Amino acid sequence: MIHNMSWRSALAAAFVVAAVPFAVQAQERALGTFRGQVDKEVRITMRGGDVSSSTLSGTDLRSRYRIASALPQQEGTVRVALENGRGDVSVIQQPSAFFVAEGSPMKTWADVEKTAKERPLKVAVTGFSSPDDLTVSFFAARGMKLSSVPYAKPSERYTSIIGGHADLLYEQAGDVRSFVDGKQIRPVIFFYGGKVADFPAIPTGTSLGYNVTLPQFRVILVRSGTDPARVKLLSAAIAKAVASADFKAYLKEQYADDNSFVPASGVPTYMEKWLDEARKLRAAIPAPK
Repeated sequence: MIHNMSWRSALAAAFVVAAVPFAVQAQERALGTFRGQVDKEVRITMRGGDVSSSTLSGTDLRSRYRIASALPQQEGTVRVALENGRGDVSVIQQPSAFFVAEGSPMKTWADVEKTAKERPLKVAVTGFSSPDDLTVSFFAARGMKLSSVPYAKPSERYTSIIGGHADLLYEQAGDVRSFVDGKQIRPVIFFYGGKVADFPAIPTGTSLGYNVTLPQFRVILVRSGTDPARVKLLSAAIAKAVASADFKAYLKEQYADDNSFVPASGVPTYMEKWLDEARKLRAAIPAPK
């Protein structure tokens, strides 16, 4: 359990069976609030000043957002405070990937490498200085003619490769599952520390010698100063919930890591490791001349 979370371009959380007013703050400034009644499960994502929600199951009822200010583009710290309500929040880690349209002439990562050395390729990303953009810059610095094209709206980003507006899409597999299952797009490389069980034939960057991972993660946050006894109780309840068959099924549905759950005691180490990998990735990218 943590109180603060580092961002680059996006903040997301999934709420289960809850009435969940919460507020988002960064650098002591209120960025916005969400209020709504959630029946079963909905994911709320904030990218810059754009907020969207996607219903994973059940119905998202009477939700509304008030955005006072966009998420800053530079690295920093954001706090999400649950104001009141009931329910639970799921915790997942999803591997990211480069996707191509099903009909793309680039069938494999080797095809992408070859093509990107012959002509420029556009990569649909969430925004500049995001993990997406860092990954694109990493490969561009190694001779591949890749350039980031930001799409703040998820739906436009997902369909950009289907409509031919971009050649590649950087995204988490679970977020575009309907497109993958519908045979509209497919991954060509995953950025993760190990094989992705649902895609055994797709290589990972680490297996090819590229130390690029930065998995997308979601966290449960409480207000700073919350009674430690209540935090301990909540942590124990979450630990029990993530061991359930329903949660394991949810992870599979999202193409998420079976070992997604990180207990409260392990969160600081996990966060610092993620940020250290991001710093190393940025350091490996030469500054523009």
